[in-house]
Amino acid sequence: SGTVSVGDVLTYTVTVTNTSASGNLTNVVVNDSKITPSTTTCASVAPGATCVLTGTYTVTAADVTAGNVANTATSTSPVCPVGSTDPACTTTVTTPVTALSQTIAKTMTNADNDGSGTVSVGDVLTYTVTVTNTSASGNLTNVVVNDSKITPSTTTCASVAPGATCVLTGTYTVTAADVTAGNVVNTATSTSPVCPVGSTDPACTTTVTTPVTALSQTIAKTMTNADNDGSGTVSVGDVLTYTVTVTNTSASGNLTNVVVNDSKITPSTTTCASVAPGATCVLTGTYTVTAADVTAGNVVNTATSTSPVCPVGSTDPACTTTVTTPVTALSQTIAKTMTNADNDGSGTVSVGDVLTYTVTVTNTSASGNLTNVVVNDSKITPSTTTCASVAPGATCVLT
Repeated sequence: SGTVSVGDVLTYTVTVTNTSASGNLTNVVVNDSKITPSTTTCASVAPGATCVLTGTYTVTAADVTAGNVANTATSTSPVCPVGSTDPACTTTVTTPVTALSQTIAKTMTNADNDGSGTVSVGDVLTYTVTVTNTSASGNLTNVVVNDSKITPSTTTCASVAPGATCVLTGTYTVTAADVTAGNVVNTATSTSPVCPVGSTDPACTTTVTTPVTALSQTIAKTMTNADNDGSGTVSVGDVLTYTVTVTNTSASGNLTNVVVNDSKITPSTTTCASVAPGATCVLTGTYTVTAADVTAGNVVNTATSTSPVCPVGSTDPACTTTVTTPVTALSQTIAKTMTNADNDGSGTVSVGDVLTYTVTVTNTSASGNLTNVVVNDSKITPSTTTCASVAPGATCVLT
């Protein structure tokens, strides 16, 4: 840090010098209880020679609180009895200690990948974690910023000067589990000379809780029949109009890129760039009933939707719906009878006789009218008749 601060290792050297004009100092003991090692003994120290104790001390948080490290060394010798306060026998070094400090803060921005205007599944969140050196003086060294939820999850700054920062920026993609939980809880931590591993000090850790919106939708389909043959039922040739409606049922947040598909109808697809809460995306198309539908007995029509809450292939009832429409099999019979006026009284059909033919078409359908029924017989007069509608069991007769 460039200053004496917590965690720094101080090396003290205590030197006793024999300043006698002559005569050795014997059994010289040098003590400093604060350092390691804390003592050394010299059996004999000649005039001008020294007895040296060297040891280390690591600055603690208590030293930061005190504002300094006060360290006293003593020596015993023939001229320094135990407990002597003579300046020749004891010395104190007071070293100021700088109080290093930091703050940690985290911000979040949302790429809003689905354009919903809220944080929702699939959105990419960018978190920025900033550690600031708030010390009056002294660098923070080996500052590590961690956030296990984001990528990348860590950065290290070798040295951070007062007022400077160490910044970690990373991204996280919102999951379905986050939607279930209702939020994304993201905690960042920092280790530094003032933040040991596992510290819960607000200067060392911060948590951001981001609410996640649960986007939702419904899908529904209705059918109307143009009843092209006027039968009153769905039958071959009828044009059916299907309306498929996707509704954004979210409390908030737009559904974006909503695609509605129905392969059976024309047109078969529509796309809505954005659907606000309560609004809809609607596909309307038509289908003409075929003979195959009559054979099958119904028209089975499935519509699907893709959106931020409906991935491709989803079978969720909010994403797909099927309407099965019964198809009526219309049927009829035709029969013809003949009577002879026997104009010549021969008792047989002979030249000049007038024959009366009756042609009967009967609607044998279980339900559904036959419409625009035309009966023709080119040999007789009149040769044709038309019935606008023939109910089940009723007839259209040409005589």
